[in-house]
Amino acid sequence: MVYGDMHKDKKLLDVLCLEDIGLKSDDVPKTVVCSPYGFDREFGKGVLQRTLKKNKFQIKKVINYFSQSGAKGTSFLAKRNRQNILFLISGVGAVHASHICILLGKCKPVKNVIFVGSAAVLSDEISQDDINIPFESVRADRVAEEAIPLSFKALADKRLAKEFEPFILPELAKINSKLHHGKNYTICVAYYETKKFLERLKKQNIYTIELEASIFYTFLRKAKKRCIAIIRAGDKPLAGSYWGEKRRKKAKVKRAILNSIVNYLVSKTQ
Repeated sequence: MVYGDMHKDKKLLDVLCLEDIGLKSDDVPKTVVCSPYGFDREFGKGVLQRTLKKNKFQIKKVINYFSQSGAKGTSFLAKRNRQNILFLISGVGAVHASHICILLGKCKPVKNVIFVGSAAVLSDEISQDDINIPFESVRADRVAEEAIPLSFKALADKRLAKEFEPFILPELAKINSKLHHGKNYTICVAYYETKKFLERLKKQNIYTIELEASIFYTFLRKAKKRCIAIIRAGDKPLAGSYWGEKRRKKAKVKRAILNSIVNYLVSKTQ
């Protein structure tokens, strides 16, 4: 069994999709929303599902590798007006993300992928209560380059970003937060981040640094799928803040992201 030849072997592709996604390749829907840690951790236990149900989505649990690996919550299908949306736990870091993105790239029905993540903030232009939807992520993940040359840029689909803006901007305005499109940097291991290294990236006008976005942008752009990464500011390491600290607006920012995603999907399932 040669995994890299899945594009030549439909049976193999379906086996791999069932393992990591929970659906056969032809059953993966047009739009997929991904979270590395799981939607319960990102939005609160069951909050996303309850919000979708209030908007007349039907929820069906999907069993895959991440459903059984201790991730917070589970992957699931949300159905409205006969149209399915897949909410998929994609795993933390570039290796897990690459498995998912390679498979999504091979699934013919998939057209749009929205990645929801978090990052450390480097730029003074962005606050910890803002959102970054980067148009480009620097490819320092050390994973995608094995398959795709570094000359191929990790870019968002700007058309999808523009489609999403009318839904995220009003939600951010309610809480006096802003939307940015600053350059992101995807690093392979967070523990490589020294103060000297982060200061150098800041001088290069890097807004945020995290672990997965360039994988999504690289593999899905190569597969001609549309993708954006909605990155919530986590900590500001150069300002002395740390990842798990409590902030007054943190829950409101998460809710703004949730509402914008749900409202966008409602508009697409009329």
